[in-house]
Amino acid sequence: MANFPSPHRQNRAPRIQLPIPQAASFAIEGRKVQARLLKLSLTGGLARLDGNFAADTLAHLAFNTPSGTVRGLVAFLPPNCKVDRNAQPFRFVALEDVDHARLSASLEVMRAHAVLRSLI
Repeated sequence: MANFPSPHRQNRAPRIQLPIPQAASFAIEGRKVQARLLKLSLTGGLARLDGNFAADTLAHLAFNTPSGTVRGLVAFLPPNCKVDRNAQPFRFVALEDVDHARLSASLEVMRAHAVLRSLI
């Protein structure tokens, strides 16, 4: 299982703003919460949910990508009201190697599309 400690906080992973919010499902304290992913990186992301959760609340996240479904354990970060009242950042705590590979491949495709759109 790949873990994601943050020893180099000044070197943030590149964030991808999703052009269309992606459906996602969080399993939090025994219940499923539907959400939309707004931003994504190899270390975490930003999701729009109904309600906010306390910082460090753990959840299981699942979402589909062109490379397959990505599943992982995440921890919520404090809500950031500047972005969106219903948006809450999260960080990946653990991903299986296959999920990490799917996420990485999907982010590369999204980055390539973003570069192409900027050239047009």
